[in-house]
Amino acid sequence: MARAIHVAVRLELPDLLANGPKGLSELALATGSDLATLHRLLRCLKHLGIIMETSPEVYSSTPLSQRLQRDRADSMYWLAMLYGEEWQLRASDGLEDSIKTGVSGMSQAFGTDTWTYLDQHPESAEVYNRGLGGLSALNDQIASVYDFPESAVVIDIGGGQGDFLARILARNPTVRGVLFDRNSVIHSAGIAANPAFHGRVSLIAGDFFESIPPDGDIYVMKQVLHDWDDLRASAILRNCRKTMKTSAKLLIAELIIPEAGPGALLGSLLYLQMLVVHGGRERAKNEFVTLLRDSSYKLQRVIATPTPISIIETAPG
Repeated sequence: MARAIHVAVRLELPDLLANGPKGLSELALATGSDLATLHRLLRCLKHLGIIMETSPEVYSSTPLSQRLQRDRADSMYWLAMLYGEEWQLRASDGLEDSIKTGVSGMSQAFGTDTWTYLDQHPESAEVYNRGLGGLSALNDQIASVYDFPESAVVIDIGGGQGDFLARILARNPTVRGVLFDRNSVIHSAGIAANPAFHGRVSLIAGDFFESIPPDGDIYVMKQVLHDWDDLRASAILRNCRKTMKTSAKLLIAELIIPEAGPGALLGSLLYLQMLVVHGGRERAKNEFVTLLRDSSYKLQRVIATPTPISIIETAPG
């Protein structure tokens, strides 16, 4: 499904349908596609709800295809592009060997980890960063459920381009923020150019396996730990624990795999995705409890959000 949506985006089908219905022949001409095989793709997209067939071989947009238009503020265009990137596909091809060895598909395909690969391939890094930026609407929903103390200093660990931190600052005008990530990410972080946060945000480059900035009241890690196995995730948590004040809190925003239901399937599929791309993993609640306990934290509460992501509130234990 991800591959079909990726091809639809590459062919610019959502943008072609933005101004009204178009027939199969017109779409084939505009995309340079074979008529019969484009028809197969359109049938698939129709059953996925990406487009509608309003009359025989005439197609129009849906709310889903509108989200895939490239220039929309809430566009998922780059996320669709990301999941069809060659390096993602080659990593996924290594699933069988990853299952047998525990080694990521990226390491098997390219002899290195994802982050080093992206540092060496800036075009792929741009797609990756912009793809994750497509989740900004989810970031806002996650940020909305937590009451940040007035005048708190929030340090976003591994915060990428800063969208999640920006959502926190926008909702909490007295809060100050620190964005902490690798130098190759920090230098292009969009949050720094936002005049709304002038004087309220600092950028710090570093490696969370070495140290984490001090003096935070609230530390946040959004979908950071799932990139790593338990040993590496614990190393990140312990480094954070070393620098935290006793009064500080750590918020971990992650998918918690439920025991059953649709969320269990999603979590299990993402578990495999994390394995092949990062050598990481999604976790169930009991696995988070163990990871936190072994890293000298105590779990205080789990806060549900309107998204599949939960906020795990922890404190030094």
